[in-house]
Amino acid sequence: MLSQNARQANDAMEYAYGEIEFSSFIALLSLTNPDETTVFYDLGSGTGKAVLACSMVFPVCKSVGIELFPELYSVACKRAEELAHIANYAMQAKKIKFILGDFLDMNLNDATLVFINSTAFFGPLWEKICAKLDHLSHLKTIITTSKALSSTHFTLIKRTKVEMSWGVVFAYIHSRKTTATNCVENIE
Repeated sequence: MLSQNARQANDAMEYAYGEIEFSSFIALLSLTNPDETTVFYDLGSGTGKAVLACSMVFPVCKSVGIELFPELYSVACKRAEELAHIANYAMQAKKIKFILGDFLDMNLNDATLVFINSTAFFGPLWEKICAKLDHLSHLKTIITTSKALSSTHFTLIKRTKVEMSWGVVFAYIHSRKTTATNCVENIE
């Protein structure tokens, strides 16, 4: 309901909203081995569940969510504040940041791991997203849902199922190609 209210002025297919299921998402993230050097971004972070889950479970450097809708962004910020008041999570909460805006317009240069719930992104918008991610030199891993990334700099390394609020979907884990990988592909 919160998402529907937020989208009333700007409703389009790409603004369809769904959330991660905590344990399924943590299992998915664990496949990428987040550590102290990981800078995690959730593009279209909604109420912040993925950002909070990542920072609560993994020792990441930073966990960032970017959300277009003010109502969802506000809920995410409130959740981060609540987490900061829980003794066992106070340190992790300091590593959480939420940004209100369009992720296509944001600087993502420090991102090393990106999650994008891409189920509702199609056509020119999906192409813009793929192009933006393709050119982030520090980005090592991208996780998408429902469809694989269209990219020249990343390769699909794993496809698995993940439970979301609307059902089970495929999740795709992509890793940046190394120079050796690029050379082999150019030979073929």
